[in-house]
Amino acid sequence: MLSCSNILSTFFAFVTIGGCFLSTNALYNNSIRPERLPPFVRFSNPDLMSSDVGDGSSFPFDTTQEDADPLKLGGIRLREEAKKLSARLRRLSNEEMGITTMQTIFDSLGYVVSSPDYEVKLSELSKQLGIKLSQYLGVLRTSKMTVENLYQQHLLVSTGQPLDCCEIPNSALKWDENYESLVSHEFSCDLLPPTAVGPGVFNPGRNLTEVFQHNVQYIQSIKWQYFVSTEGIYNEFPAHNCPSSILSGCKNAYDCRHRNLFYSSVYQRRKNVVVVIDQGNSLSPVQLKIAKAVAKHIINSLNENDQVAVMSVSSDVKFSRNDRCVLDQLAHLTYEAKLFHHFFIDHVVKETTPMNHSLAFKTAFSLIRKSKLSGVPGKPADVLIAYISRGLLSTIADAKGIISTLYDEIVRTSDRVFINTYAVIDETKPVMYERSFLQDIAEQNFSKFLADQHLSIPPLRGKAVAVNSTHNLCAVVGDIFEPFGWTVDNLPILSLPVKDELGKGTVVSLTWPCLHDSHLFGVVGMDIHAGDVLESATYYTEDNSYVIVLNNRGKVLVHPDLDRPILSSIQPLFTDLIHFENIADAADLQKRMAQETKGQETVFLQAPVNSTRGVSNNMRVGSLGPGSADYYWQHITMKHSNQTVFIVVLKVFRDSRRYLKPNSAMNDTQLVYHRLDLLSTDHSCIHLKQLATFDVSTFFLTASAFVHPFDHLIQDETKRMVQGYLAYLNDNTNLISNPGILDHIRMDVMATSVINSEWLRQSIRSGLSEHIVRRYVATPNGVFRVFPGTLLNKKYDPIRRQWYIRALERPGKVTLTPPYLDSGGAGYIVTISHTIYEGKPAALHGPSDRVTAVMGLDVPFKYVYRLLTEQLPVCELENIRCFIMDDRGYLVAHRGLIEANDRGPLEEKHITHKEPLVSNDILNHRGFVTKRACHSFMDRTTQRFYQFNTSLDGILTNLVHGEHCARYQITPIFGTNSFIGIVNQTCDMIRAFCPCSTVDRLCLNCHRMEQTECECPCECPLSMNFCSDDIIQANESKGSCSRYPEEIDTVKALPESGRTLPQCYQPNCGQKLKKTECIGVIDCEWCEVDNDRVTRVKQPFCASQRMCFGGVLGAQSPYNDHIPYRELPKEDPITFKSMPVGPVAGGIMGGFLLLALGIYCHRHRICQDSRYSGSLPDGQLRDPNNENDFDEMDDSYNGYINIVLSTFDNPAKINPYFMNTSYRRPTNTESDLGYSSMTPRDDSEQASTACMESVVMGRDRYRPAVPVVRPPTSGAALTILPPPPPVHSARKQKPLVEVESNTSVLERDFGVEPMQTVIPDRMTLLPHQVVTDVVIHATNAH
Repeated sequence: MLSCSNILSTFFAFVTIGGCFLSTNALYNNSIRPERLPPFVRFSNPDLMSSDVGDGSSFPFDTTQEDADPLKLGGIRLREEAKKLSARLRRLSNEEMGITTMQTIFDSLGYVVSSPDYEVKLSELSKQLGIKLSQYLGVLRTSKMTVENLYQQHLLVSTGQPLDCCEIPNSALKWDENYESLVSHEFSCDLLPPTAVGPGVFNPGRNLTEVFQHNVQYIQSIKWQYFVSTEGIYNEFPAHNCPSSILSGCKNAYDCRHRNLFYSSVYQRRKNVVVVIDQGNSLSPVQLKIAKAVAKHIINSLNENDQVAVMSVSSDVKFSRNDRCVLDQLAHLTYEAKLFHHFFIDHVVKETTPMNHSLAFKTAFSLIRKSKLSGVPGKPADVLIAYISRGLLSTIADAKGIISTLYDEIVRTSDRVFINTYAVIDETKPVMYERSFLQDIAEQNFSKFLADQHLSIPPLRGKAVAVNSTHNLCAVVGDIFEPFGWTVDNLPILSLPVKDELGKGTVVSLTWPCLHDSHLFGVVGMDIHAGDVLESATYYTEDNSYVIVLNNRGKVLVHPDLDRPILSSIQPLFTDLIHFENIADAADLQKRMAQETKGQETVFLQAPVNSTRGVSNNMRVGSLGPGSADYYWQHITMKHSNQTVFIVVLKVFRDSRRYLKPNSAMNDTQLVYHRLDLLSTDHSCIHLKQLATFDVSTFFLTASAFVHPFDHLIQDETKRMVQGYLAYLNDNTNLISNPGILDHIRMDVMATSVINSEWLRQSIRSGLSEHIVRRYVATPNGVFRVFPGTLLNKKYDPIRRQWYIRALERPGKVTLTPPYLDSGGAGYIVTISHTIYEGKPAALHGPSDRVTAVMGLDVPFKYVYRLLTEQLPVCELENIRCFIMDDRGYLVAHRGLIEANDRGPLEEKHITHKEPLVSNDILNHRGFVTKRACHSFMDRTTQRFYQFNTSLDGILTNLVHGEHCARYQITPIFGTNSFIGIVNQTCDMIRAFCPCSTVDRLCLNCHRMEQTECECPCECPLSMNFCSDDIIQANESKGSCSRYPEEIDTVKALPESGRTLPQCYQPNCGQKLKKTECIGVIDCEWCEVDNDRVTRVKQPFCASQRMCFGGVLGAQSPYNDHIPYRELPKEDPITFKSMPVGPVAGGIMGGFLLLALGIYCHRHRICQDSRYSGSLPDGQLRDPNNENDFDEMDDSYNGYINIVLSTFDNPAKINPYFMNTSYRRPTNTESDLGYSSMTPRDDSEQASTACMESVVMGRDRYRPAVPVVRPPTSGAALTILPPPPPVHSARKQKPLVEVESNTSVLERDFGVEPMQTVIPDRMTLLPHQVVTDVVIHATNAH
């Protein structure tokens, strides 16, 4: 019979999942009686209460917490411990990072106050962008004139030198970093449709190569240049072979490559298209496949200015999405709409009912009428219906009814509707009257079927096309919009930025029709790096303002919340300004910006929306908080068309700006630029994985420090360029010309250089050098200084990194970042960062002061946990867990982060992942944590995150009526962005959990977000309304997430010349004999788990992370530079008891010699036929799967080794041979065979071994030697490891593992050969017996 307590425990397990729980006291009282049960149930979620469950007094929700009793946590006063930890972090920042020194430096500098004229600044920005557009148009015009001249010559004498892109071998191409592809700048190539052959076809081909080459020399940001003819020929420069990963391969590339740009240039008016797909039961699989391909080809031929509807029809109609926009009207073909349409088309399946043609036309015309496409009364719009069908009818008589329905719909519609029919043909099926029926529809042949009716409108003839294959669709389908008969506008067209299909980053396409006597014969165009087009806005760094760029439709192209175009890996989502700027009446402001070519408006800023990743757009650097801001804007028009292409907006927070006085900072050391590969120092070395120097700090200039940022990024720096930088920056006479660096950069370089001596002095005298990876400082203007001096990636930008962004959120505080993988090779690290204020002599600084720099310090992430455990030793107890988390709830230190495992990266581990009991309880503490959401337009997600209140005064503990299985206390670490917590878990049963996806970050329920419901930080798909561009998830915040911190590798690839340099720093991990000494040391790991990922090693030891990453022996390093190892014996070392030798020593020695003589005779009989070849008879060969080779036995046998007696076929004319028991094969040779270390005598190399050779030389004879990993024995240190190999040349050899085989007990238990003699672990000694050490000398082989 179940007891009451068991029933309650079972009931508890069920009600916890529902979000409520019983009183803990009742559950743990074994003597409780039913009549003594509490008369209520406590809910952790007050929203679950309703009027249906009694009255409110019966279900109270009490948020009162328990007293912070130190006795519940072993007497720990957490508040006091947090203050001590805060003092240690502050001291670490002040002394090791140099915060006080750097602040003193800036306080001592002179400043000048300036209030810029922002209208003039906006005019300068607009002028820069306008000049770039003029340059692009000039280059494109040259290409256009060249093509038109070639066409005129072609009409007289047909010329052409075709070179098929698909036939170019890879050997003729070269990888180009700017293109992210294999290309050749020596020639252009062609994509040729099968129909475009013959002498009469115009193919300028390679005649354009020289012009294209000159264009690239003039403007290096030009990426692809091309010409598309009306006959389908496609010429492109530079040449490439169109990788197969692009669509369906090279042979089909001309069907899609820039096809939408061709139509947008030829038909510059908005195109309205309704795509109808037949999915009736008469379609064969081949016909359905063709129908899908034709539909997608039509969609791909349109652009974002066109309006589209897509439907599939059988007996009913299906749309691509079930929202009112798609169901009631044609919608703009944005990138998102195109994705939805493609997804819908891919999932169209054949239905079991026939195609209802009348229903299809009724639905299509209904959409056209509802859309009101004309916009101008009396001026109808042109609409195209792309009707893709087999055209099968039940009977021939049905045709009249369908044509009659079509006529009625046309009469009711005010717009001009053309119909293109695409008959999908399966060669295996007979075609009767289907094609004739579809042709009648395309030609609107009403007189054929409605001869008895009076026709009031003339037919608008479309195209009837038969398609029997998915190949060559561009040639087969032809000009889709030919029925419109529009005249071509001879004007250039600029597209929205799109992701480059063949490379990384986004490009802007500029196209121009090519005409001859008003006859269109093609379009010439070029793709330009969007990073170059928009560089003046992207790299704008004034800290009290920022730049926004809109296109002519008001879509945001550049904003601080968006990534840099050069690094965009996905297609950005361009949406309205209202989603980025959290201001009142943003829609009205955007409308005014679109209408007025120039203007200014002052707006009130709403409270900032806290972001999951950075500073809110209303709280940028230098802003004084919510208040007012000024928006200045100006239109940029394109020559030849006089159309607005961009709207440049400058948002200014009302605040004056102070600038450093020229020459107010003098450099006290020689400046060293980070390009150590070009101008090396006297003591260059390798710091982990970076070319570095410990003699001096180096400075790095980001792209924003240059007059032309994008040119700096795509050009290779040369030694002469670097010398020019240094000469200009070191010049105090102002006589050396500026090499392209912004004027104010020199002062930042000089000011930050003063910290160099302090860093160098601290690195020598500090006792924490083995815990500090690097120190650095960055300014908003683009100056970055680091010690030790390091070679960096040119695209690196510190102000876009997490440590910089988080420090700006908490100015004046010590900021900790959650662990992340260091690209420099230090493993997982934590960055401690702090802001530096603008100079203010003899005055205290406050959070409202302007930030002029941010300093950072990188330490191994386990070092932070080491600080925690040194402060709170109780954290090492089994049932006690301590942690540090930041103000978003991400763990900086926790036992679960340092436990030995190789389960993957440690980034973004949240308190909800590791402490679900605590997370469920703290969500009910009002005012401590808030669940928020923001929209990320870069990856099209809604991000859910937590914001913790760092101003908490006191200690947070369990709710009185909350979860008591885990007693916890949490308090802020004063002066930081973090909290310290301690958990005492007294039971094993998990009574609460936080739902988390195990495969991605997708929220389990994207339709609701409750404040008190625990869930891990997650994301939901962001869906936009195709018609209004509104966000469909209207119930969530409309704030914009700040941009993702850039994850670009900091490290520049190690040059060939640097791979022979020594390591700057030797951690000497083997000398760390205790875990407390090893943890938190650079490049060291405390090795606790064996290579099977389960078994604990018998004797943990400290080793390099390359051989024991994450504390797991042989775990794969994320740098792919792991060191293979030999498996360690799992048994205890063989030990013996020592006894006094006494008077029987001589007898014992005699007995032992007899034993040796017997072994010698046995071995002599076995090895008498052996030769130096290293082979044995088949029956005596070792198992090839046995990894426990003789020469890999462990040192842990403490001198008692297996005795191996070998014979010699050729007697050695030398002194008796002595084998060194600590012998290990050298790692740098194969031929030595270990002789030099096996004997202390020089003549040992004359010795030959026959039987020994068979033991030493086996399957590993020709294997490259590898270092052997062994735990240190009493006082012994591990050998210093060699420098790590470069990442790209990581070892391919797998670590040796134990393989099951038919081995003897001796082999299995001790890892030795059966022929070897082994002294047993335990033996029964008689009274007259003794065991002692002996050394056996083999003096002769015969």
